[in-house]
Amino acid sequence: MGYKRAGICSCTIVLILIVLPAVTIIGDVILRWLSGDDFPLIFRACFDSSVHICLGCLAWSVTLVQRTHAVHVRREILYAGIMSALIDVDHFIKARSLHLQDALHMESPPPMHDIVIPLVLFIISMILYCVNWYRNFRYRLLQFSVLHAVHLFRDAARRGLNGGFVPSVFPPHSPFGMFPFFIPLFPLLARYIVLLNEVPIEERERDPPTLVITHPSESDEEDEYERTLFY
Repeated sequence: MGYKRAGICSCTIVLILIVLPAVTIIGDVILRWLSGDDFPLIFRACFDSSVHICLGCLAWSVTLVQRTHAVHVRREILYAGIMSALIDVDHFIKARSLHLQDALHMESPPPMHDIVIPLVLFIISMILYCVNWYRNFRYRLLQFSVLHAVHLFRDAARRGLNGGFVPSVFPPHSPFGMFPFFIPLFPLLARYIVLLNEVPIEERERDPPTLVITHPSESDEEDEYERTLFY
């Protein structure tokens, strides 16, 4: 018995790409409404993280192409959501404190909130895909760079981009409120990169895999997942 595969159809991809900027804008509007004294700081921080998680899940679902197992799609989307939320941990690292007041009120951005980092990692992952090296590593590197960029561009809609060593290259504020509309570019490029390394359907059909075990064990399922996920 073969595994059921799940993918994202073209119409769904287009819908997600449209929804990404909308979620960013609506989330920021609600966050401004919650910024009053009536709501505690931890409530606003949790809502902000939930928007990042939502954007991360939506963005990475675009890259889950047809050859990904249906049973593992939810797991990959869960990883994306967790990774998107954990990026904000550097606030506490720089503040050297676990208090939200200290972590959210700093004079300069934390180290991981530098747009140069995801852009460089994205370029490195593209090179690794082009030369077909380090399959597992390049997949996670691509995932992290995309989610990191989405996270920072969502923050940039409110606080501008932090350019690190090249601050003059990136605008300090969102020009004409356009930063949210750059967010779909990263998952779209990632999907294109993954699809270029996809094994052609004709080759898969020419030598289709056969499974001897009707009900595979969890370890067999994990091995098959690793072989198909990391192209």
